[in-house]
Amino acid sequence: MVTEESKDGPTPSGGVRSTIYYTDDEGRPADKASATRTMIVEWNERGESINRIYGYLRPPGK
Repeated sequence: MVTEESKDGPTPSGGVRSTIYYTDDEGRPADKASATRTMIVEWNERGESINRIYGYLRPPGK
């Protein structure tokens, strides 16, 4: 089950890595194929979170 994916490389906010987390309507980890929400976290070279972006993959309850 894929509940998160990371990618090394420059991010829009000046980070060096990003991770996308997949969740259900309640915010619980969910498989990428069935997830309804995402949170993308950008990380700096010290491993600190520098930006978070939240989004919907489809409307809640659909």
